[in-house]
Amino acid sequence: MTISAEKKDNKEDKGRNYIKRERYYGKFERSIRLPDYIDYEKIKAKFKDGVLKIEIPKLPEKAKKFKQINID
Repeated sequence: MTISAEKKDNKEDKGRNYIKRERYYGKFERSIRLPDYIDYEKIKAKFKDGVLKIEIPKLPEKAKKFKQINID
């Protein structure tokens, strides 16, 4: 899975004898390897208030089963 985003921002400050302008530009990309027991058809992504939430469900028949081992 690859997530990429781009941010652009322009700010302008006007004073009595000056005008100050700033421009910001940034781009990033992240890649994450997903396991093979993911249900790719049901992946959901939501962006709200500057937060990206991604829901990645597992396939029930292929989900790895973990066993807890106690250490004496």
